[in-house]
Amino acid sequence: MYKKFISERDGNIAVTAALLIVPIMLSIGSAVDYTGYSAKQSKLKNAVDAAVLSIGQDALTKSNSQLKQDATEFLKANLSPEDFAAITGIKFAPNSSRNRFRLSATSSYDTAFMRIAGIDKINYEIASTINLSGGDFEVALVLDSTNSMSLDGKMDALKASATKFVDDISAFNTGQPRVKFGLVPFSDYVNVGTNQRGASWLDAPDDETQNICQMVRPILSQSNCSDETRYNDGVPYTVNICQNIEYGPEEEQCGDVTTTWNGCVGSRPSPLNIEDRSYATRVPGLAGFSCGTPLTPLTTSANQLKTAINNLVPNRDTYIPSGLTWGLRVLSPAAPFTGGTSYSNAGTKKVLILMTDGENVTSVSTTDSTRHNGGDPNEANKVTLKLCDEIKDQDITVYTIGFGTSIPTGTLQMLKSCSTDSNNYYAAADAAALASAFESISSQLTSLYLSE
Repeated sequence: MYKKFISERDGNIAVTAALLIVPIMLSIGSAVDYTGYSAKQSKLKNAVDAAVLSIGQDALTKSNSQLKQDATEFLKANLSPEDFAAITGIKFAPNSSRNRFRLSATSSYDTAFMRIAGIDKINYEIASTINLSGGDFEVALVLDSTNSMSLDGKMDALKASATKFVDDISAFNTGQPRVKFGLVPFSDYVNVGTNQRGASWLDAPDDETQNICQMVRPILSQSNCSDETRYNDGVPYTVNICQNIEYGPEEEQCGDVTTTWNGCVGSRPSPLNIEDRSYATRVPGLAGFSCGTPLTPLTTSANQLKTAINNLVPNRDTYIPSGLTWGLRVLSPAAPFTGGTSYSNAGTKKVLILMTDGENVTSVSTTDSTRHNGGDPNEANKVTLKLCDEIKDQDITVYTIGFGTSIPTGTLQMLKSCSTDSNNYYAAADAAALASAFESISSQLTSLYLSE
């Protein structure tokens, strides 16, 4: 009987099983708890990533406490009440240069099975860091200010969109200036400002008053008259045309005529008309007419640029190369304007934004290469594309915007080819689309990226 007792194994198996059940259940329970913990971690990580990106665009314009509050509200809105209640702390911290921002949230996971081993909670921290787009910016706004911009509220829409763009980008000028702006309003000519008279690169004529006499025949009567509609850069105007006009005898009329240089400039001879060099061949100043708002060289003053934008006035016809030429010169480190950094400075990104609402309607004159009163738009298109290549060869990033619904398909394709790539081209049919285009460009320039 003793031998039978010694050889019996059933009781040993039961004892062994009883001894092993606790670690086995703890192991299985730990795996279950870890799965739940990992799911909570992942959910909070996604929420913190989204929160820090949501406040990133305001990182330079709001205080740390405001940004932390915004992040807290975002997490509350995007987490379940249970998950948000589990958060025990939220921190928001910028670096000293305010171009890197870290958002962190601490939380805990209530265990189920691991309580057996005395572990009631697993505490953890989730953090995300965003970096603002690095380096400095020099941005030239080359904006169509021709007569056609007076139609359908287009000029008001441009002013609103461009002003908001300046506000968005100038937020990066906290601490130390990182952004410079320049403005080049253009029609068939550009106004460089009368304050440039006497500059070594400019041949500006003196203002003069002359007594001029001419023989004229006064009109005695006219009949069979009717109004005709004509167009100036797409803008209709009315002229009265008479079929029967009776003139009096010829007589001399004399009077003082003053010719004033108002800041308007034409083109240098080819190929210098598209090149930024050799200003011993000076830029010709053209007297006797007005050509809109003067350009603004690069400045860190957002208020100065916004004032210039607000002063834009539609006038004259469209010659896109005029605007591109001076957009390049504004961004250049050399004369005529010297506000741009060296092209070799890898820390500065140069950007040109071209906005136009129409096609080229004039070209360089075949009889006077300084003037843009020719009638060959195809030649003007060729010059436009050559200038775009010249600008991009300087590693200047080019964005283009075609504004309105009346731009020919060929001109839209030219704008697309002019841009640095297809993502930098926008067809903006109306004011809302124009605002969206400028906001998209702003977002690209001030892009945020997660680094943790």
